[in-house]
Amino acid sequence: MNVQINKSILAVVFCWGLSLSALTQAGTYSGGGGTEANPYQISAVNDWMELIGTSADWKKHFILTADLDFGGVAITPVARDTNPSSSGFQGTAFTGVFDGGGHVLRNFVINRPARDYVGLFGQVGSGGQVRNLGVEPLRVTGRLYVGGLCGYNKEGTITSCYATGAVNGYWNVGGLCGENYSSGKITSCYATGAVSGTESVGGLCGVNWSTISGSFWDIQTSGMTTSAGGTGKTTAEMQTLSTFTSAGWDFSTVWKMLRENEDYPRLIWQEEFAGDIAGLYGVDLIDLSYLSRHWGLVDCGGADDCGRADIDSSGDVGIGDLLHIANDWLKR
Repeated sequence: MNVQINKSILAVVFCWGLSLSALTQAGTYSGGGGTEANPYQISAVNDWMELIGTSADWKKHFILTADLDFGGVAITPVARDTNPSSSGFQGTAFTGVFDGGGHVLRNFVINRPARDYVGLFGQVGSGGQVRNLGVEPLRVTGRLYVGGLCGYNKEGTITSCYATGAVNGYWNVGGLCGENYSSGKITSCYATGAVSGTESVGGLCGVNWSTISGSFWDIQTSGMTTSAGGTGKTTAEMQTLSTFTSAGWDFSTVWKMLRENEDYPRLIWQEEFAGDIAGLYGVDLIDLSYLSRHWGLVDCGGADDCGRADIDSSGDVGIGDLLHIANDWLKR
């Protein structure tokens, strides 16, 4: 009898364990199955941290479904080098597909001054794809093969991406990618962050052995007049629509420029806010200052030049416009 009861208990526990396991697997990321038809969904910082720690998934399909703000925390690369004492890349390259969905990863730090293959993605390998992604780190620091988006692109494809953060390394350092190797391809991308290093340093890419097309870097904000691939432009040229349309960029379904001559291209799904009167894809003291300079004007459709401060189109600049800024305050 006791044996029979024990067997029953074991059966119940076993079934409960199977159910719990199935539940845990179903909760991976924010949904999806990692396939092309049903990619894993990244919608929270915790999802990204899970991706960093799950090398078995670096051959899968992903889609970013929201902008992620890391709040200044330090992270490590996806597909990082695991043995800095050995030469060459030691680890698992990212060979999957990461579709940014037009969203942005911002306000993170990667600080690995004694490590190689450093970037949001350490190494993108054969067949790997990163596309439609904005990267706005606070800073990225490494030793060899260091970039804002990718440390080393080995036969991967990077398309319609940008990086704005400061990048620092020793050798093979670029604002977007440290080195583009073999049959690696970079298309329709740009970088604006300050770049510094000792050898093979470029505004967009430190070293390029393959194809970089229709891509640019800001020679003023980067502090770099040279790059291995891409075309250097002044800030004014980088904020001119024709710079990019003449290179074949898609401003119908991929890119947009909210305020020409004031900002760089942004991915089309980046959120816009009524209170963003400065046109810098966020609402902060710059917008409040702009509003204050026009405060009290009452004939916006006539004698008064209210600029964009008449947010509510009431014909004057006052409390209604201030409420729009307050409602969107510090949103990005």
